[in-house]
Amino acid sequence: MDEIWEEYDTDNSGSLDKNEAKRFIKNTLTEFYDESDISDGDFEAAFHEFDKDGSGTIEKNELAVFVRRMKRGNFSDNESFD
Repeated sequence: MDEIWEEYDTDNSGSLDKNEAKRFIKNTLTEFYDESDISDGDFEAAFHEFDKDGSGTIEKNELAVFVRRMKRGNFSDNESFD
């Protein structure tokens, strides 16, 4: 997880802003699904889904839950972000 975080938190702020998160999502779609296109609406929905605290950024623990869900192919909202 630390390697993923270092790659995408390019400004070292400790959270992913929307630009950093969009790059992560596009790269992840390419890696898992051989598809990098994501509409603005789909991106906003995904960003909102993982920004559980509503801060406008994605923290490391929120990204970790996303990565675990991707690995399992499970996107249900029953996993804790704590």
